[in-house]
Amino acid sequence: MSMGIERGRTGPGPEPGSVTVWMALVLLMSVTIGVALFRAAGHEAERAEAQATADLAALAGVEGGRTAAAAIASANDAGLVSFDEREGHVRITVSRHSVRADADAEPGVTSSDEALPPDP
Repeated sequence: MSMGIERGRTGPGPEPGSVTVWMALVLLMSVTIGVALFRAAGHEAERAEAQATADLAALAGVEGGRTAAAAIASANDAGLVSFDEREGHVRITVSRHSVRADADAEPGVTSSDEALPPDP
């Protein structure tokens, strides 16, 4: 007969050390989800910047043609992929950091034009 204290499980509950394993798994999953969200947010920001560049380049293209659109694209670290102008309507595509964006523009009334009095 042994009179010593028996080591091991003392009753119902988790195995010794299993909480550490579960916490490591939860931490790994949290880091993985965080990295995925960070990358998705970065891609969305790149897409938004490419679209803003396309919009601005299209507006510049209405007034200054292909040269003006290309200059705006270049100033925003993008390349002008396509430029199509028909009857004042401009449709362009730009590529910025491997993200493409399309935009359309045409001449129209601006807020400063609306402020002018009508011609007699």
